[in-house]
Amino acid sequence: GKAFAGKFSNFPKKEKAFLKTRNVKAILVLPLMVSDEFFGFIGFDNCVEERPWDASEEGLLSAAAAAISLWHERRRAEEGLLLALQRTESLYRIGDAMATATDQQKTFETVLAEYLRLVNLKPAYGSIIMFEHTKGYSKVQALHLDGRAVDAKLSFPVGQDLVGKYLMHHKTPLTIEDIH
Repeated sequence: GKAFAGKFSNFPKKEKAFLKTRNVKAILVLPLMVSDEFFGFIGFDNCVEERPWDASEEGLLSAAAAAISLWHERRRAEEGLLLALQRTESLYRIGDAMATATDQQKTFETVLAEYLRLVNLKPAYGSIIMFEHTKGYSKVQALHLDGRAVDAKLSFPVGQDLVGKYLMHHKTPLTIEDIH
């Protein structure tokens, strides 16, 4: 992006009508570039006199635009670092729960809660279901509803477990969205 500057008298009729309603005599528009991508712009209006912007004014205002762009780049980098830290902490908690497991139910609940946090599901609904096909049923091991662990104690016959049947045949993850 390049800077754009102009005096009122040099604009086409349509732009003049717009600028006149705001009493703009000269305008300077500078692009805001964040990570080499156009992010927006910052505009400066001279409402006192119709004259070109001089090099020192344009340089100073360009520095202000660059500072704003750098601030946004830093903010994005900080957000990325924070997300990486949160993911690392979640993975640590999952690993710790699995390595120190004494209670299978609590381990499943920890793994599910951390996974839901990792994928940032809100509200957090999820389940871990273990298929006990030799016994003829599937059992819910962990269930989260609206961000809270729920003691489900649910089991159902394998013949009624459509998700289980799908996973056994396809061996790939299954995402079911927008269930009402």
